[in-house]
Amino acid sequence: MLAAVAGIVYALVITVVVIAGVGAAGLVTLFVWRWRRSRPEAARIVPLQSPVPVRAAHPLPPPPPAIEQAPEVHVHHHWHGVSAEDVAAILRDGNAVNPGSGPRVTPAWPKRE
Repeated sequence: MLAAVAGIVYALVITVVVIAGVGAAGLVTLFVWRWRRSRPEAARIVPLQSPVPVRAAHPLPPPPPAIEQAPEVHVHHHWHGVSAEDVAAILRDGNAVNPGSGPRVTPAWPKRE
């Protein structure tokens, strides 16, 4: 029991010494900073002046349009033996020309068995 109390006291003493040391270093830094600022002949940091005047950058180009026109898509089919009127009818109403054909695309998910 006595060893446990001695360990706690030892850790507490180390903590107090470290805190006191940091505080003393802070006070010394504060006193030096105030003493240094109180002397008018002390060296000062002066920003450097550029010997050559700096020109402004070129203006940015205008941004491109956010949405561009979609490219034209040409579908090329080879339907041998089909007249232009039949193609127009298929494009106009596919189910009327081919009744009961159902959807052209079947969903892949969910799978139906």
